[in-house]
Amino acid sequence: MISSVVNPPVSTWPLTNAEEANLFRHFVSRLAMWLDLCDPNHTFEIVVPQRARESPVLLKAMFALAARHLGQTRPPGQLKNSYNQLADMYNEACINIMKSILGSNNYEPAWTENLFAATIILQVMEEMNAGLSDGNDDGGADQDKKEALHRGHLPGMYRFVRERSFEPGTLGAASFWVGLRQEIYSAVTKKQPVCLNLVHPGLVDRSLTETDDYAWANLAVVHCADVLNFCFGSERQQQHRREELDAFNRKWSDKQPRSYDPVFREPKEAGIFPEIWYHRSCQVIGLQHHRLARLFLLEHRIKSGNNMTPEAKHRLEESIRDTVREICGIGRGNQWTPPGMFTACMAISAFGGYFDKIEEQDAMLAILEQTQKDHARPTESVRLEMLKAWGRRTS
Repeated sequence: MISSVVNPPVSTWPLTNAEEANLFRHFVSRLAMWLDLCDPNHTFEIVVPQRARESPVLLKAMFALAARHLGQTRPPGQLKNSYNQLADMYNEACINIMKSILGSNNYEPAWTENLFAATIILQVMEEMNAGLSDGNDDGGADQDKKEALHRGHLPGMYRFVRERSFEPGTLGAASFWVGLRQEIYSAVTKKQPVCLNLVHPGLVDRSLTETDDYAWANLAVVHCADVLNFCFGSERQQQHRREELDAFNRKWSDKQPRSYDPVFREPKEAGIFPEIWYHRSCQVIGLQHHRLARLFLLEHRIKSGNNMTPEAKHRLEESIRDTVREICGIGRGNQWTPPGMFTACMAISAFGGYFDKIEEQDAMLAILEQTQKDHARPTESVRLEMLKAWGRRTS
């Protein structure tokens, strides 16, 4: 039972507060895997909890995220409210520690890997926080505040990534890859370029020579970021750049390791989104980000094809629908790794408007609803946007 704390307790090690111990265990057993998807070292599951013994900023960040997740996935009631109160308290305590370390007048802050990792953890919580106000539109009266909430801790992450280089296998490198996936989520949602610096020799490799499953997945994530930068940035009118990205997209698929072959694939007639099973989270995320990049490249061809025939446009639109179905099938078939469902929701939010069959629309709404209910990822605003795009009642 959660006590009615006014301020977060002062943590000691070993933990003597049962509430904190419960939050610590929840982060390690349920949430660290969201961050370690493409990390063979499972850094957020193994390294971060060990560092948190000596790092209050990491420990409070872990507590904040765990409390928010528990609060958002519990049914309405006092327990839900108590967890959300705890999340707010630990979040504020973590931010106060950050401020005290950085200093308000320090223009070259002495960022550390622990601060970077804490920023990443708090950003996951910020993405959940959007669900606290979903459906409560105030008509835009406080748009600046909404925008600040949406950006969350990303600006601090940009600064750290600009100022540092990362050695593979370190906490900084692990945090970079999580941060890049977070930035892709933000870029897709806002239809804007990725703001993160992607020039990190020794860490970011686009050579298509990697054969390790984790590195291959990260290559797809970087490719997705490159495509978003092209589609929403200053290069979007450059035909040769799109051809380069199209070629890379094909080569990634052609050269992918045999381990990326699915364990099981339902036949197309099995349902609206036939399930596709894989046995590693990095395969799920790598394939989904590769397909997400393909979606934006296909849509770019439609938007830039002034002389396109109706038949050619129809073929591209059907390719978009097929690719969304595949991303959703991967998400549904691998629910043991929840971020597969998160990526399916990204695809739906960006390309659900291409679907006009009611049964497919309802299946996408079900994915959005399930993801919010089971994993506290806010999707109500996406559901409303889709209903409007489909010309359906939003009530």
